[in-house]
Amino acid sequence: MLEFASMIKNVHPGIFIHSIYIEEELDKDRQAGFYGNVNTQLDLVANQLANILELKNGFDGIGFSQGGQFLRAYVERYNSPPVHNLLTFGSQHMGRTTRH
Repeated sequence: MLEFASMIKNVHPGIFIHSIYIEEELDKDRQAGFYGNVNTQLDLVANQLANILELKNGFDGIGFSQGGQFLRAYVERYNSPPVHNLLTFGSQHMGRTTRH
């Protein structure tokens, strides 16, 4: 994700990018994605996003695989600040990966 964020910044200099996290340490964050309680994690991320001034009027979200499903759950349960557009790659929705 960090490499992808860097590529976006190269294309759109000055863009604000925030990568959501559960744990501040990268290894612990990766592990939390496998072993953590997703309901607790959604609460944490909803609070995290609500406290970022640059996002107060909404934002576009990008999620890969499980991250796309996580952001979809955020949209369905919280969505404040609102997600204007959600783009997912390789995320299963309704039991299958959607391709449009």
